[in-house]
Amino acid sequence: MALNIFPTSPLPAGLNREWAWNENIAQYDSGEQQGISPWIRPLARYSVPWKNISDLTQDGLSSFYNLQKGRTTPFLMKDPDEFRVNSVFVTSGAVTEPASLGMFDLSSFFMRVDTTTIGSMTSNKSGFVTLGNEYDYDQDTGNLTVKSIDTDDYWTATSLQHFKKCVFDSKYQENVIIWGQFSIRLAIKELP
Repeated sequence: MALNIFPTSPLPAGLNREWAWNENIAQYDSGEQQGISPWIRPLARYSVPWKNISDLTQDGLSSFYNLQKGRTTPFLMKDPDEFRVNSVFVTSGAVTEPASLGMFDLSSFFMRVDTTTIGSMTSNKSGFVTLGNEYDYDQDTGNLTVKSIDTDDYWTATSLQHFKKCVFDSKYQENVIIWGQFSIRLAIKELP
């Protein structure tokens, strides 16, 4: 299943972004507290207020919401602030071929790459590598399949843009301000 891309990706300005850690915090009688989180990085929740949007944009968002069957089907979306990455570490030490790998930023966070934005992917041993020849990439899962790599080789990308896997976190609501102008409130959450 190919995940759809949110129609205004990256999101426009004017949104609220909230970081969530799925934390579990216990407060004790002594006043001390202890907390844990099963996640290695925070996930974002976006509250998107579009004010006075055009009919065309409103129709596009409404159609996309319906295409995703509301809150049931995930999609890909670029964060408005954190969608570009430079100096991406791809892999090292793959022993079996084909090797299924992931792409990670310098903080070791997994990324779903927008394949149209990869600046140049290079191999330490063989120089430039290209999509379809030396590797394949599944944008939905984020799996990079390397067709040929030495055990002491590593790959890097100079720059790229990446998606977050998201789902709608609220119902699509629109208010008619005046004829032909709408105010839409829409919540989106990132999935692990």
